[in-house]
Formats: sequence, structure tokens, C-alpha cells
Amino acid sequence: GTPADSPDESRFRQARGYAGLNVSSFGGALTSRVSLTYLANRRDYSSAPDGAVDFGYRGTGWRFDYQGKLAATEPLDLLFGYTHDAPSYRFFGFGSNEDHDADTDSVYGMAVLRPFARATLTGGVRHDEHSQFGGVTTFGANANIGLPDEKTRLRASFGQGFRTPSLYQLYDAFSGNRALLPERSESFDVGVDRTIAEGRGQVSLTLFNRNTRNQIDYSPVTFTYGNIARTRARGAEIEVTLSPIDGFDLGLAYSLVDTRNRAPGAAFNRHLARRPVHGFTVLMDQAWSFGLATGATLRLASDSVDPTAPGGEIDGYVLLDLRASIPLGDRFELYGRVENVFNAVYETAYGYSTYGRAAYAGVRVKL
Repeated sequence: GTPADSPDESRFRQARGYAGLNVSSFGGALTSRVSLTYLANRRDYSSAPDGAVDFGYRGTGWRFDYQGKLAATEPLDLLFGYTHDAPSYRFFGFGSNEDHDADTDSVYGMAVLRPFARATLTGGVRHDEHSQFGGVTTFGANANIGLPDEKTRLRASFGQGFRTPSLYQLYDAFSGNRALLPERSESFDVGVDRTIAEGRGQVSLTLFNRNTRNQIDYSPVTFTYGNIARTRARGAEIEVTLSPIDGFDLGLAYSLVDTRNRAPGAAFNRHLARRPVHGFTVLMDQAWSFGLATGATLRLASDSVDPTAPGGEIDGYVLLDLRASIPLGDRFELYGRVENVFNAVYETAYGYSTYGRAAYAGVRVKL
């Protein structure tokens, strides 16, 4: 019907917790980090303000993580670890009350070799064992080599990716799809970094390509999540960082990202929805002599394809964020930030609103 405000109300609460321990042993040859992370989301929906809850979601996630670093020999470091993820999901309402959970156990190992002063070679393997989708092993490697001029570095990397559908994407009563398959991907990138301005700046160029199988996306036709059999993303990124004077840092970044549907059929080679092709970012940070730190970030995104939008496109947008912090003695720091200073009205998906201007402030305490 005709768009109009409704009396519906939603309430959202979130809790986060983290505890970590770093340990050094065997004279510093082995360093270990153990951490436990907790995240809980609570969403309730009512048809009227302060009314009874009609339906809602509960989600929790526990993660245990161990990472060790062993200095095996002078040019070789070994990294290894184990992660256990345990998310759970609950939906209730409209006569339904269902719970789902999943577990993922992951082990990984990585070798970092420095065969000579200006070179670093890295190779790694990871195995993920999911309680529903079984086990998958992935590999990755990269190289970073400095040229004799001591101003230029060449780099390249290859990586495989594996991602299972979230519990919401699988089991949501409205948009879930229990037939979803995990995503698999392979990516490759090459780049060069060049020091400029007598060491006060750097220019970086990166070219990349990523092929994905069974990419998970939301369908505005079926109103459910589904798999796209094959997709491709490729492009280039250019970044310039400068510190023209002490205490002032400037960063400029431009990205060109071409994402395509490569599955045979009517949508073959079409742009993927909701992904801007062009992106530009400017960052400025100033550290003042009396302790104040200020900064600004300006972000520009180009138009993007969205089949549900009038004309099939979402307009681009410009966002400005400001931030500042100042120490209050040795243990306290006062900080604040303002996001979307211009109060821009924009969308990253047609029909879904985004925050307007928002301000945040807080105090950090060092114990």
C-alpha cells in the first residue's frame, strides 16, 4: 500500500565480553595467547509502542581461542592455534518457538620464513570442522620482498576461503533457507609499495581477483537467502599515506571493485547487487602538542545496482566522521566521535534506512 509510518516498535539489546591472557615461556621462545569472547543479541518486535512482544530473536556466541608463536630458528617462526566457536539461535512468535545451535572446531598452522633481510615468505593451512557441514581444509601463502633500492617492496598472496551460513540464514522463519550450502573461494592479489617524500610517505598499488562458489546472498524475489553458483570480484586499490609535518597524518585511498555473477543463466555477467564499483576515502589525523588528538574521515561511494530499487540502482553517498580524544592524567582518556556529520540520507540496500547524524562519547581507563 501507500508508504506510511506505522506504530510498530523494535527493541535491541547487546552484551559483549572478552577476557584474554598472554604468556611468555621458554625464555621468550614461545608466546601464547588464550582468550574467551562472548556476544549476545536480543531483538523484540511489537505491533504498538510498549505493547506485548509479538515475536523476537535471541542469539549468543561463545568463542575460545588459543594462538601460539614459536621462534624455531633465527629466520623461522611457527604460528599455530585452535578455535572453538559455539553460536546459538532462538526465534519465538506466531505460534513458533525454535532453537538451533552449531559448533565449529578449527586448527591452523603457519610458517613465517625470512630467507634474507628484505624478504618474508609465509605459508599456512587451516582445517575447520563444522557440526553440520563437516570438515574443510584450506591453504594460503604470501610473499613480501624488498628491492635493493630500499624504497620498493613487491608482494603477492594466495588464499582459500570457507564460510558456512549463519544460523539466521539457515533457520529464520521468514527468510531462512535450510538448503543453503557453504561458500568456498579462492583469491589472489599482487601489489607494490613505494616509499616517497624522503620516507614521510608511501604509495601502494594492489590488483586482486577472487572467485567464489555458492556465494550466499539475499533474494528480493523469493525474500529468502540463496546461493549464487559462481561469482567473481576483481579490481584495484591505490593508497597514499603522508606525514608532511610531525604529528599530522594524511591518507588517501581509492578502490575499483568489479563484482559479477558468473553462474550460467539469465543473470550471467551482471553486476552483483548492492556493491559500489568506486570507493574513495580521505583520512586526516592531528596529534597536538598538549595531548589532544583529532581526526576526520571522508568516505565516498558510487551508485550501485539493486534490482528492487526504482531504475535498478541505489544512489551513491558521501559521509564525514569526526573524532577526538584527550588524556586525563596517566590512566584516563576522554574520547568522542560524530558520525555522518552532514546527516546524509542514504541507503546501502533499497528500502533499508541507515543512521543519520550520531554522536558518541566515553572514557577509557588503563588499569
